[in-house]
Amino acid sequence: MFLVYSFLFMSVLYGYVEWRLISLLTTPFWVKIALSIILLPALLNLWLILFFGDSIPTWVSKIFSTSQVLLVYLFAATFFLDLYRLIHPVYNFIPNVVVICCILASIYASFNATLVPKVKEVELKTNLLSNEKPALKIAQLSDFHIGQGFDGKWLEKTIEKVNTLNPDLIVITGDLIDNSPSILGKDIEKLKQLKAPLGVYVVFGNHEYYHHPNEWKNFFKKINIPVLYNENITLSHQGQKLTLAGIDFGAQYQEKRAESLLQETFKNSDKNQLRLLLAHYPHVFKKTKNYNIFLQLSGHTHGGMTFPVDMIVKLSNKGFLRGLYQNNNSYLYVSNGTGLWGGFPARIGTFNEITLITIKGE
Repeated sequence: MFLVYSFLFMSVLYGYVEWRLISLLTTPFWVKIALSIILLPALLNLWLILFFGDSIPTWVSKIFSTSQVLLVYLFAATFFLDLYRLIHPVYNFIPNVVVICCILASIYASFNATLVPKVKEVELKTNLLSNEKPALKIAQLSDFHIGQGFDGKWLEKTIEKVNTLNPDLIVITGDLIDNSPSILGKDIEKLKQLKAPLGVYVVFGNHEYYHHPNEWKNFFKKINIPVLYNENITLSHQGQKLTLAGIDFGAQYQEKRAESLLQETFKNSDKNQLRLLLAHYPHVFKKTKNYNIFLQLSGHTHGGMTFPVDMIVKLSNKGFLRGLYQNNNSYLYVSNGTGLWGGFPARIGTFNEITLITIKGE
């Protein structure tokens, strides 16, 4: 049903743009026909990636996804044009300019979404660590979505960039994959190249639950990368102990389960240690005030990707979008995402991100 609804939704956007923008262009008729044809793949982009995924050539995926991005931009622009028409006439040349701007924006947004991630540095201080000892450096990766436009070569370049940072700890906060181990196993095995003294740890996001989660748990076990499933472990950094925990809500965040899952996740852990929580969904930050968590690391939002999608993303994620949030002595960092979901691969105002978090003592 999701695919049916997505097709109907995109069809409504397509019809609105045809009616209120393309039909009003002061261009030759063949230009209008060409633009209408260019937008047609947008209706089937989700069908393409969900049914064929990693088996289709990258250039085909780019055509369909860029068409979808263009349709969304044209819809937003047409909507604002119609609002403007209520108070002021629109000159005939303006729809032409709007179309050109949206085409350029969609090409840039689609290109920007496929780049090797940039490094975003964040520095925090806490009295739970000694200022006489080296700081704790954590590299956070999130939302790779390998199998939907991001392949093994891109992953290798990303891994190389992470290793040059020399982190003490590497964490992956969900939505790492978008297909089964039988298809993506060789690519995901490359994660064994990640290097950190305290190890590499994973929590699942919603997309792992769309693609054989038990098989992926077994896969990560075979390559010796622990998946934290509502549990915590104790790590030692420069002789100082810290708690690393991972919470798992499955395929959808469930607010009613948050309290019980937090209790399970931090069972038998030391409240006096530095506590780090890996949680794919940032929403849970609103429920953590009684758990002495210094830092929660999350993903899921992709940083909002681009206007106007970011407004919807923020609304649907309890007001969380990207960057650092603080509640008293607790912090939440929401990653832009190291990669991006193939369902809407567009970035303007955001970028693919490797987060390097340095926690110093005070």
